[in-house]
Amino acid sequence: MKENRVAQNKEILHKTILVPFQESFNSAAFLCIKIGTWQLLQIPTKDKT
Repeated sequence: MKENRVAQNKEILHKTILVPFQESFNSAAFLCIKIGTWQLLQIPTKDKT
């Protein structure tokens, strides 16, 4: 019974630490991709003018 409680505590710790980290990492990666593609789109317009 005690081992089961330890496993549950580890799972709770895992969720409380990793889930917010993953979400912030995903949004940061999304921002990087968004900025990267925006910069790629800006380059051809700068060359034409």
